[in-house]
Amino acid sequence: MHDGLIASLYRFLGNLGYHHPLHPTQLHIPVGMVIGAFILGVMGAFRHHRELKHAAWYCMLIALVFTFPTILTGLLDWSQFFAGAMLFPFKMKLILAGVLLCFLLTAYGLGRKTKGEHGAMVAIYTFCLLTILALGYFGGELVYGARSVSTPEDFKAGEAIYAENCGGCHPNGGNVSHPNLPVKNSPKISSQETFLAWIRKPKAPMPAFPPTAISDDQARELYQYITNVLNKS
Repeated sequence: MHDGLIASLYRFLGNLGYHHPLHPTQLHIPVGMVIGAFILGVMGAFRHHRELKHAAWYCMLIALVFTFPTILTGLLDWSQFFAGAMLFPFKMKLILAGVLLCFLLTAYGLGRKTKGEHGAMVAIYTFCLLTILALGYFGGELVYGARSVSTPEDFKAGEAIYAENCGGCHPNGGNVSHPNLPVKNSPKISSQETFLAWIRKPKAPMPAFPPTAISDDQARELYQYITNVLNKS
């Protein structure tokens, strides 16, 4: 039932012309606020400037508030675009999101009365910064981990489609959930017609890719990339 509600949400957004993940629309706020808190907190500590310390704490407070919708949209995208597959980068992002939330709550608690003038605030800001850097790394693994640096120009379009829709579960033509069933040299790519039928109606946990997600023309670009680049890598 929950999967149906999530799919309905994304179909509704697709009907409005929005076909992208929701998570990126939220994550820049807590990331930017944590970076701002770190910079302002360090400056405030070195210059013994109360207003800078207060500004750093308010940045951290904003980061805390927006961490919740960021985590929520990340879970929604995980369910919709990765069929809830427990990939290693997702495991790490879930753990790190919990760690970040703990640090932010600690920063809120310590600075609530003094608005960030507690002596431990800079250390917490530093831990938060390191945590979002790690989150960014594993997020990058999901988005860019499947990109090839030597893809010929003719197959760049297919590479981009693969990275956006397939790379998280099938990095470099493999299969994170079922390593013995890679995309490379799979019977599913024996012909373009077989490949198209597969992505339209796959077996769980792989999500289906209807024409609204990947058009027939995009599917052809994707197929050419897989057969001419991934199969030969």
